[in-house]
Parts: sequence; C-alpha cells; structure tokens
Amino acid sequence: QRIQARGMVMRNILAFSAGVQKTIYWQLPRIPLDGEARFHIMSLMYGKIGLLRFEKGALTYRYPAADTFERMSNVFRGLERVERIATADLSVFLFEALREGRASCYVLWERRDAFSGEDAPPIDFDLPWTSSGARVFDALGGTVPVTLKDNMLHLKVSLTPIFIERDER
Repeated sequence: QRIQARGMVMRNILAFSAGVQKTIYWQLPRIPLDGEARFHIMSLMYGKIGLLRFEKGALTYRYPAADTFERMSNVFRGLERVERIATADLSVFLFEALREGRASCYVLWERRDAFSGEDAPPIDFDLPWTSSGARVFDALGGTVPVTLKDNMLHLKVSLTPIFIERDER
C-alpha cells in the first residue's frame, strides 16, 4: 500500500513536470482475488492496485492509496504547471507546483529503492522559505516536523513524497 501510494504521487508529479496536463486513475475498484478470479490474467496483473472495494454494487472500503489520491488531488487543485528545481543534493527530487488562484506548493522526496529505501533514515534538507509558516505533510498523511529559521525551512526527507504549502497564519 505504501509503495503504491508513493509511486502514484511520484509518477503524477513527474508527468506534470514533463508537460502532461491531466491524469486519471483508471483502476478504481480492486479486482477480487478469490475464487476463479484469482486465475484471471487481469487479477494477476492489476488485482492489488485498486483504490476502492465494491461489493454487491456498493462502496465498502477505501484503501490507503485512495486517501493519498484525494490528498494529492487537493494539493494539485488549480494546477497550472510543475517545474523541477535543481538541488545541491542530486538524490533529492524537488518540484514547485504553480496553482491558479493559490500560492505555489512544493513536492519533494529522496530517490531511493522502493523496497529497501524505507529502512534508511531520512536525510536533512533545507529549503529557502520567505513565508511566515508552512503546512507540511507527506503523501501517506503523516505530519513532517519542520523548523523555520533564517528564511530556511529545515526538514527531513525520505522516500515518501512531502507536500509543502505556505501557511501565513
């Protein structure tokens, strides 16, 4: 679930930064993997990537990736374009998402192996920051501790994409 959620955000931000204007998530319901369906080729290929569970025509469960998709969609509401920002640490992907009628936001993560990268500790990262505050959360819904000092936002970055929005409260 975590790999699916992280990958969904990463692939969308990379697509937007390459000029793609719209994306969709086509596999909304999960394919049941019980009975004869478990032998169906589509179940083998796509049975674990659905966002929702439907049973007897009703929505019965949202998988964690559905929450990530909703979180990402809210951040990208009004998206005009995404630009990659070069960083001194080449392992860090940093993007600025410019949004119509809203302040831009940032998305960043450290390039790591999708499986073993979870075990490595996060790295320190500093982002120039001129706002009085920041709303920072990761793709999985966790809060990310930050310190704002001397116009720099100090945070720890890992494999999980982090969203940073201006918070002027």
